[in-house]
Amino acid sequence: MRAFLLPVAAAAIVLSCAVGFAADNAVSGEVQAVDTAAMTVTLTDGSVFKLPADYDEADLVPGAQVTVEWSGTDDAKTVVSISFEE
Repeated sequence: MRAFLLPVAAAAIVLSCAVGFAADNAVSGEVQAVDTAAMTVTLTDGSVFKLPADYDEADLVPGAQVTVEWSGTDDAKTVVSISFEE
């Protein structure tokens, strides 16, 4: 039983750290521009995010309040999800 619990506990610790890091890769703001040719969205704070190839940007318009979750580096941010604020 102990041989089973130790790896499970270690995995839980590692996964909880990964979730904590993922939360840091989110930013809220207002959409400044959407470039459909380059598949990017720019927020008014200057942050630029690459949209996935299959993303439907129809609702993504300048002035929309959004929260963008992203992955990658500060120089190459790729959108994981976008949620719209009310």
